[in-house]
Amino acid sequence: MATGAANNETMNQDKTTKQIIKLINTNNLKPHEQTDPKKIHEVKKSIIEEGIKYPIVADKKTNIILDGHHRHNIFKNLKIQKIPVFYVNYMDPKIILDSWNGHKLTKQDVINQVNAGKVYPIKTTKHMLKTDDGHTHISQTLPRIDLDITLLKKIQPIHQQ
Repeated sequence: MATGAANNETMNQDKTTKQIIKLINTNNLKPHEQTDPKKIHEVKKSIIEEGIKYPIVADKKTNIILDGHHRHNIFKNLKIQKIPVFYVNYMDPKIILDSWNGHKLTKQDVINQVNAGKVYPIKTTKHMLKTDDGHTHISQTLPRIDLDITLLKKIQPIHQQ
């Protein structure tokens, strides 16, 4: 079982780039794609047995999920209210919006879709990051966190009266 430590603000910080992973309420995040029920089952089993290996990636301005829709869905179903999120600036030109199925979309299309309360079908978007060697999927650039979900279950958000 994976282990890890967490607090309500910061779970991991890369000192060279000042990248921070925060614990965010699952209800604050906005999916832009549907999830695959078969993959949900596989990912859920992995998370329960091995813990959370990587945080969800979301835009810091809009809270739109760029990577981690299945994990987000699982956390909500498990009633885990605070989850690890790695925030990025979606409008950063180093983040490239591509497609798994040939659709031509812009970042603004994704934002508009979410703002309209709609989501795209499974695997519509593919978020890539420009690197010195070309492009890589954004998930391949994340810091590994190896966090046991029982730690997240213990963290309860402060409810306002």
